[in-house]
Amino acid sequence: MEAGAGRCGDSASTQGLCKFPLRERQPISMRTRFLLFKRDCYKCKICQRTGVLLEVDHVIPRALGGSDKVDNLQTLCLECNRGKSDDLQ
Repeated sequence: MEAGAGRCGDSASTQGLCKFPLRERQPISMRTRFLLFKRDCYKCKICQRTGVLLEVDHVIPRALGGSDKVDNLQTLCLECNRGKSDDLQ
């Protein structure tokens, strides 16, 4: 295994290697979600809609080494977040 690479799974296509080691995923706390939505004025950062289901999104995806720190989180609506996938926006 390469230095710094972690085990991802048993998929033959990836041969179990990730760019970043897997971390146990902790959910974003309700308090952090509330503060994030408030900071972003309860609007999706991409389409600017309000009054829709909002989600917390990682600007730099966790799969690419992004953190759960507030400066790496943004408010997106369900539709924009699903469309974004793990792209950087």
